[in-house]
Amino acid sequence: MKTSWYEFSSEPAVFLYTFSAWTYSVVIRYFLMQKTCSPDVEPPLRYACNDTNLQIEANELMAIRNTWFQLLSIVPLLVAGCARDATGLCKPMMYVGVAGEAIGVSIQLFSAWSWRMSAWSTAVSEAVVRGIAGGGKMFYLGAACVVTERSKPSERVSRLTLNLAAAASGACLASTFSRHFVKHLGYQTSFISINVMFLLSLLLVIFIFEDRSKLMRSESWQIFGKLMTLFKSRSNGNVIWLMVFCSALSAATTKAEENLFWNYMIEGFGFSFKQVGYFQTYQLVIRAASSLSLPLLLFSFLKNSGFKIGIICSMIAVISSTAMGFAGRKPELLLIALLDFSKCFLVTIPLSVVTRCVNDYEIGIYLSLCYVGQSLLTGGFFYGYDAIFAATIKTIPGTFYLVSASVAVVMIILYRIALYIYVPSENENEDGTTENETDLEKCGNCFNRTVKF
Repeated sequence: MKTSWYEFSSEPAVFLYTFSAWTYSVVIRYFLMQKTCSPDVEPPLRYACNDTNLQIEANELMAIRNTWFQLLSIVPLLVAGCARDATGLCKPMMYVGVAGEAIGVSIQLFSAWSWRMSAWSTAVSEAVVRGIAGGGKMFYLGAACVVTERSKPSERVSRLTLNLAAAASGACLASTFSRHFVKHLGYQTSFISINVMFLLSLLLVIFIFEDRSKLMRSESWQIFGKLMTLFKSRSNGNVIWLMVFCSALSAATTKAEENLFWNYMIEGFGFSFKQVGYFQTYQLVIRAASSLSLPLLLFSFLKNSGFKIGIICSMIAVISSTAMGFAGRKPELLLIALLDFSKCFLVTIPLSVVTRCVNDYEIGIYLSLCYVGQSLLTGGFFYGYDAIFAATIKTIPGTFYLVSASVAVVMIILYRIALYIYVPSENENEDGTTENETDLEKCGNCFNRTVKF
């Protein structure tokens, strides 16, 4: 963590990109709700839709939009991972991710200018464009690859966690100010402002850091041939697949919870929209602060063992999700939120373990596989959680959190199996470092060269 502060790479861009994307997610929810409830005439910004059927239609539209995006991003993510391993370039993935988001925002901007345009057609068109470009997953995949290639295996958990802290900080700031975008700027100016911020994040990617070119092998031009890497027999192959599944489970449960968070706070505790926003900001502050401070403590006691940290964080997730499901009073929520730090680590730990189990020229395809798994599970979890919430809203509206607790129990089992079957490499030390790291450092820029074919 100490060295991370002296060598920022993708973190500033991740912060600004997340701030822009999170602000857009809030604005687009209001926008699609109003277009659904008032399709012919643009209503005042303070207009609230009281028609239950139209509210249900707007929620279905958001669910379909998210599902299309998740499914369409699968192939682009795999192609991007293969291309990274073939060329050693990470920044193009971030370029494509930002460009897809900017085009999607532009579609909604055109829809705001022409209010009579169907909310369904614009939402689906936007989802298709963002899905083909990979959207946020493509951007974060590129950022994760940048971090892994600029750090030692023993530093990757802390560096990936710092990346996540930058994202959480951007989301925290956006959660505080995003509602004021619509209130004071209106939809058209809000969309223009969001695109300007996406452009600034793109400039940060261009100018703050450079891709570190790698020594490429003669067959590296065969990008799609890199997919065969997934079927190669290797040491700790089963560990890799377990971690890919853990990554998908942690991301899917977190996204499904966030999708219902506002409804749960309003229906279960009678929060106003403003109160929900304040509480969400409180949660994000805890996640960002814990992402910066807790890795030092955990690594000191657990010798940088990602599996043990994963088991502990999964146990904490079981406790926090169960408590959230049965919470009955508002003060209880403030205490439960203190345990939310576990979800940050459950996102980054599987990625760091995977990068330790594969070669440097295979990191791209395996990290992209983690994001593909997240896309596949997230769509199913959305519909499953929505169905559970609709069935239990009048009895125990937090029942879907109990499902998350059950998933965390499964993750404990998976981490325990991975810890049992993991085989350290011959030169791997107890703290996760390797004996040849020092030799690589002495090599200096020996990998920063190109080869002509």
